[in-house]
This record gives sequence, C-alpha cells and structure tokens, in this order.
Amino acid sequence: MKSGCELTALTTILREYLGRDDIVLTPDSMLSEEYDLSSFDLIELVTIVEDGFSVRIPDDRIRSITTAGKLCALIDELKNGPDL
Repeated sequence: MKSGCELTALTTILREYLGRDDIVLTPDSMLSEEYDLSSFDLIELVTIVEDGFSVRIPDDRIRSITTAGKLCALIDELKNGPDL
C-alpha cells in the first residue's frame, strides 16, 4: 500500500473483514455504529490495518478511532509524524 492512508484502502480492508461488498467509507463514516463493530471486532480490524499500512497503533489510541477519517489521520500521523 502507499505510505499515506487512503479511504479506498480502508474500504477494501473493511469489506474483506466483514465479507460485504456494499461498504463505501467516507471520512465521517462511524465505524462501530454504521458497521455494528464490537470492541473485539475493532481490535481485530486495527490489527489488520496495522499489517496493511505497516504501522503499530498504540493500545491507548484505539478508543479514539470512531470514524474512518480519524483512523486515516492516525495512520498518517504514525507514518509521517504529527502535523504541526
């Protein structure tokens, strides 16, 4: 995958994880609510995302992942450093 986060890549990951082809993520997509992800599902998804984007998301940051946009921003921050 490319170095930055792309919603299309996240969409592909979520589609494969849930086995659904109808998913289209936007920055405002609420992951847990819109796709009925449990805490366990979110942790599994984070592990898959970590592998796909070659990042390590700290456990204390997982709770901040509420939307696809926030997940992308976190991935970009971990890969490139925080925006200043």
